[in-house]
Amino acid sequence: KAWGKVTYNTYLVDLGTFFSYLKDHRIIQENPCKRVNKKSTKQDSSRFKIYEKDELTLVANLLANDKRFFGLHVAGKMIYKYNIRPIELSRIQVSDIDFNKSLLILDASKTKNKTEARFMLDAETLILIKDLIKDAPGDWFIFGGRSKPSPTQVHPLYFGQNWKFFRKKHNLPVHLKFYALKHTSNYYDIEVGANYEEIRQRNRHSNLQITTLYIRERLFKNAIKPSSSTLF
Repeated sequence: KAWGKVTYNTYLVDLGTFFSYLKDHRIIQENPCKRVNKKSTKQDSSRFKIYEKDELTLVANLLANDKRFFGLHVAGKMIYKYNIRPIELSRIQVSDIDFNKSLLILDASKTKNKTEARFMLDAETLILIKDLIKDAPGDWFIFGGRSKPSPTQVHPLYFGQNWKFFRKKHNLPVHLKFYALKHTSNYYDIEVGANYEEIRQRNRHSNLQITTLYIRERLFKNAIKPSSSTLF
């Protein structure tokens, strides 16, 4: 199949995990995936492509004015502002939100890194979430089928699939990825003076190297500014 490098590597890891299980239980003698090399993605940063400002403005306006994709609009805001991953978005339930304290609290079982995360929700996000969930019960997931509240949790890939429908409807270029909104907010925060440690903490990355990985291509395109030191 004409898989991309990332897709290929993902399937390789999944299959390797499965065969490791079989080997551990002595059903097979060797993991066949051990002999297969991953494809190098060091020079392939297209999946991390940062939105240019005009692209970001266009997408934001289209989402805000297309009621069919209101749930995707809310999800996009939460990815951009709080760097919440799609797998975590899929796990958010109405009861996770404390509207009195303007807090979203995800316990360790709902986060990717298995550590509790607390998000201070701003006024815009609170209004959007309230409009989305309306009077949904506390145990419902705020992003269900069609990105509306539902008693059933959606698959994390649902957001990406829904994004593809949105992108096709509005004839947007394919290099605009939904998850890249997360990396885009990191880049523009740094551009206006945010420090890397602040960005790392919001992303909940284990180290700064991971944080810079996603935005380094765009950083390399910036004009190099002179030193502010006047000692020489």
